[in-house]
Amino acid sequence: MKSLKLGIKSGELIFDIPDSKKVARNIFRERLKNFGFILLQESVFIFPFECKKELDFITTNYYIKPYVKYILADFLEGDDILIKRFLDLDILTPRMIKT
Repeated sequence: MKSLKLGIKSGELIFDIPDSKKVARNIFRERLKNFGFILLQESVFIFPFECKKELDFITTNYYIKPYVKYILADFLEGDDILIKRFLDLDILTPRMIKT
């Protein structure tokens, strides 16, 4: 089992954007993927660094801020597949991984 210890907090998003804002919801999902966020569940994404300013900018511009919750986590533990995906995307380096 591997732990991800970055010395900073990682960002997790949970959102429930209504169907009336479907276009904004789809654009938001694509932006998250383009930035390197990884989908954990249908409306849950994770990124290994703090990213509140960037998310505030996007959610404000698309008028979806009330539907998006941002969580900071100290570490990510026990998900080797997720850690490997961040490594494959060059978002993390092997030195960041504590085994």
